[in-house]
Amino acid sequence: MTIFAEHAPLYWAAGLPVIPLKPHNVDQKGRGKAPILNDWPKFGSVMPTDTEKQAWLNSYPDCNIGLPFGSASGLCAIDIDTENEELVKAILDILPKSPWVRIGAKGMGLIYRWSGQRNFKLRSDQDGMICEFLGLGNQMVVPPSIHPDTGKPYKANTNLYEVIDQILPLADDIDSQLRDLLNARGFSVAKGTRSGPVDIVPEGERDVQMIRHAGYLARVVLGMDKAAQFSLQEAIDHMTHWVRQFTTTVSSGDNMDPGKGIAKLFEFLIKDLEKGKSLPEGWDANLTEHWLANESIKLIAEKNQVSRWTVVKARDWLRGKLAEQPGDDDWAMARVQELLSLVAKDDKFSEMDFRALLGFIQKIASSDNLKLGKADLLQGYKAAKRKAEGGEDWEDHETIARAVLEQIERI
Repeated sequence: MTIFAEHAPLYWAAGLPVIPLKPHNVDQKGRGKAPILNDWPKFGSVMPTDTEKQAWLNSYPDCNIGLPFGSASGLCAIDIDTENEELVKAILDILPKSPWVRIGAKGMGLIYRWSGQRNFKLRSDQDGMICEFLGLGNQMVVPPSIHPDTGKPYKANTNLYEVIDQILPLADDIDSQLRDLLNARGFSVAKGTRSGPVDIVPEGERDVQMIRHAGYLARVVLGMDKAAQFSLQEAIDHMTHWVRQFTTTVSSGDNMDPGKGIAKLFEFLIKDLEKGKSLPEGWDANLTEHWLANESIKLIAEKNQVSRWTVVKARDWLRGKLAEQPGDDDWAMARVQELLSLVAKDDKFSEMDFRALLGFIQKIASSDNLKLGKADLLQGYKAAKRKAEGGEDWEDHETIARAVLEQIERI
């Protein structure tokens, strides 16, 4: 039964970043709940590439399907893990109605919109595990995967990919709401702990680790990290989750503020934009009204507008400059050289973009006395690109040292 090969593409088509799960047994007769991929948590924030999808379909056609939660899907879940009907009713009374309910061996899973809430578990002294909030860093097995214990398929009242537009959000304080409700109804709920990884950043290293994480997220938003690509909103969600999940509360009222990490993220982006970096298309996708009104994001957008070059922008710039002193070949040559330097500083402006610009430069800047060859222009662009990247002369120790110092300063 090729569960993953047949059904994963249906989830992907709906924008759900499903992944393959490990076989349950060594002899691979059963199917399991754990992801095959070591780096699977990243798919809570990014969709798998077409290459990754095809590789999984070829390598793991018979495996179960898991859905990582987070900003990529925009989803989270409440996993009710008890057979106590009173407990189940108490939980359902406070939760919004979910259009998708999954049934496994016991209890149920309900899907909701994710807005950065921290993961948590609720346990009672009498009944053990009651329910768990699954957000970024968690995943859930989805139908028609086979349950490893019962050997039967997971079931749901409908296909998740058919009800995406009907899913409701959960309150940010759903943890305390559920805890208060259950306590009020007579269930002794133990103090829960984070359901994330065991490694929590201790007090003395919190700020240092936060700054490092902000620097990493800035690189991902800028497209400098080839292993992942986040929009700014996804990076903000990531930082919020990281602070809430992985930093220790050292005393009452000493929770670390996610806003500090987000501010550092903005600071890194602004510094990189000032150095000539530019943001990729879609960097501002799905930014909320709250963040669109943020002054730092407004500044990021302004600086990106300056540093980001496209073929159309380059044509308009050169046309405008040449119109200032028409017929002046020296002026025209200087402006062409200036344009080469400007577009070369933008790491998103590729050689293919420049090749699309070549004919226009030749047509508008050449004259009877000024002949601009394609080969010369392309060579000039490549030289400007090397200079912009700090690689004009790697035999020069000073150039190497400056490049290293700049990277150290950034980190």
